[in-house]
Amino acid sequence: SAHALKLDPNLAEAHVAIGQALAIQRQFKDAAAEFERAIELDPTLYDAYYFYARSSFEAGDLEKAVQLFEKAHRSRPEDYQAMALRALALHELGRADEMREADQQAVDLINKYLELNPNEARAYSLGASPLARLGESKHSMQWSEQAMALAPNDPVVLYNAACNLAQLGEHDRALDGLERSIEAGVSVGDWIKHDPDFESLRDHPRFQAIVKRITPS
Repeated sequence: SAHALKLDPNLAEAHVAIGQALAIQRQFKDAAAEFERAIELDPTLYDAYYFYARSSFEAGDLEKAVQLFEKAHRSRPEDYQAMALRALALHELGRADEMREADQQAVDLINKYLELNPNEARAYSLGASPLARLGESKHSMQWSEQAMALAPNDPVVLYNAACNLAQLGEHDRALDGLERSIEAGVSVGDWIKHDPDFESLRDHPRFQAIVKRITPS
């Protein structure tokens, strides 16, 4: 991406890639500048809004994340990921009515996606938590189990399953799943600190030990 920028400093995708790399290094302010430049160059670029939103969430700027996930959704209305993560940010902000609406939209989008892509583990994985928040516990668990059956060693699938188990009150299984996701190589950085799915585990010594181990001091 740095090489691409040297060749063409007006390449929006290159600015997104650099922004992602900076966000991984927790250089959120510099990352934001790269994402802003990408959006300036291409206001329709989904990846610019989506990864800027994820970076904002990890930095703890949840209001900004909500706005950016909404813009990502508008730039690619059929995509379920931005709406599912927008609901997550709204949950953390305590905006329950908006959260429920976003959760339902995410589930509807995922159902449409699964009609064409029935073996997509990420869709089941990301949709399980919205279902749980909508009170569909059994359906939620089915989607988590389907995701793990399709991708049993995928670290993100394992992490999302742990999120869902925590929401459903399966705390020991959630912690086991979180451990497995870390062993599989999940990279969540500061995301886990703001992830409301783990709210019920915040005071659990084992959870606190995991967070301390995987997040920079």
